[in-house]
Amino acid sequence: DLRPLKAGVLHERETVRHAAWAAAAWTAPQHTLGGVRQRAQAGDPVAWHWLAVLGQPQDAPLILQAVQAMASGPQRCQLLARFGHPMAFELLMTWMAGEDVALAVAAREAFTRLTGQDIRGQRRAMPVADAADDFERDVAPDVWLPDLTRAAQLMAQHGERWREGTRWCEGHRLDGPMDAERL
Repeated sequence: DLRPLKAGVLHERETVRHAAWAAAAWTAPQHTLGGVRQRAQAGDPVAWHWLAVLGQPQDAPLILQAVQAMASGPQRCQLLARFGHPMAFELLMTWMAGEDVALAVAAREAFTRLTGQDIRGQRRAMPVADAADDFERDVAPDVWLPDLTRAAQLMAQHGERWREGTRWCEGHRLDGPMDAERL
């Protein structure tokens, strides 16, 4: 029963909602997933995060719906990486090949989080706004763009195996029983 945490999961501040969902996940895991699904369907981005962390394979359509509703490309990639479902690969490959540098970098990071494979390509400075001053231009962070050829090779080599699982992290399949060695 999530009643003791209701005020927290409905709170206006995101940090409070995150804390409430974390408490729910630790103290009432059997009730948390239903509640987080309900709040995610209502459009709460904090609930999307927790659904990605706690969700089951049947939550893939809801996660995909959340990804499409997000304005920020990098946040989309983070959500897909948290969920770890192979549905992410096609989107990540598309985003890595796009012109949006921040999205390509985030997609590369998500791909690496899922597969455990480093696909860093060219290093370059993050683009800055046209109206940026000299200081902002000087301190623009350096980022690693994805190596699209390497990513395509990995998908050709491992893609079928990766699509067989429903949850991946760092190249480890996490959708089955966990023994001590896998943990």
